[in-house]
Parts: sequence; structure tokens; C-alpha cells
Amino acid sequence: MNHKFWNAGTGKAEDIVHAVKNAELVTIPAGTPVVYAFNGTDDGLAVILPSSSTAAKIGAFAAGITVKAIEPGRLGEVQVYGFNRKTLLARATRANSTSDWPTMGSAVIGTTMGIDSTVNGINAGGVAALDATIVIAESIAAGPTLGSSVGGGALGASATVYMQAVKTFLRFM
Repeated sequence: MNHKFWNAGTGKAEDIVHAVKNAELVTIPAGTPVVYAFNGTDDGLAVILPSSSTAAKIGAFAAGITVKAIEPGRLGEVQVYGFNRKTLLARATRANSTSDWPTMGSAVIGTTMGIDSTVNGINAGGVAALDATIVIAESIAAGPTLGSSVGGGALGASATVYMQAVKTFLRFM
């Protein structure tokens, strides 16, 4: 495994990233946790979304957080250690696009998170949440209940998962 140390010796936070290959048929967004696929072809390189894996494999073979979006069949990078500025946190879910968003809980610095295979992000109830692999690195305020039409822009009013990019500290090594 080839690791790359970013910013080593520059007085900035050091991060460790390594190369992976998207084994999905869809683009994997930046900030998304991924899991090794072990597909018999690109073992140790190929990654998939948590929703394409199982809880046991997520706990054992979590590969890291994508640095940038990775197109299908293409190489990209995942961060495996250090301060990450953009990890996708599932703040809320709803049954359908006409339902109101529920109240969103808060999180304090040091809260451990796990990988949630139903939303391809992280949350406090995800797999391995008791392990300090993904730790919140900023205070996140509770959010109010929002109306069903809230969520324009990238989220879209028809979304059923409210994702927020948050700062985390990663320990996938």
C-alpha cells in the first residue's frame, strides 16, 4: 500500500491518503466512506459504497473517506488518517419528500461516529460507532424541525437524507 503524507513538515496538519479504485457503477461523492470490495481482481485497491457491502465487511474492511469524487472504474484517493474537513454526516432522514425534516441532534467534539450503510455517510448509530475510527472534530449545533420543502441546492427538495459535510479526525490505519 502506497501512502502519501500531505503537508509533512510545513507546520500544517498531516494527513495520510492512499490510492483506491471505484468498483461501483456510479460516481462515489467526495467525503463518502468506502469499503474494500475484495472482488478477486483488484483486491486491496477496489472500493465500494457501504450500501453495497455488509455490516461485517464495513467493520472489518472500511477503507477511508474519499478525498474527491471518484468516477466508476477510475482511480482516486481516500484519507485514512488525520484531520478531514469534509466527511458526510447524515443529520436527518425522512420517509418521503413530503414529510417534514425531524429535529437534528447536536454533537460535541470527540463524539465517535460509525459508517451508515443505508445513507452512505456517517452517524452516531453507524457500524463501529464505538470504535474511534471517525471522531467529530467540531461542535455541531442541534437543528430545528424543518418543513418538507427545505433542502434546495445540492440537497434537493425531494431528498430523504439530509447530509452535512463536517470536520472529523480519521484513524483507519
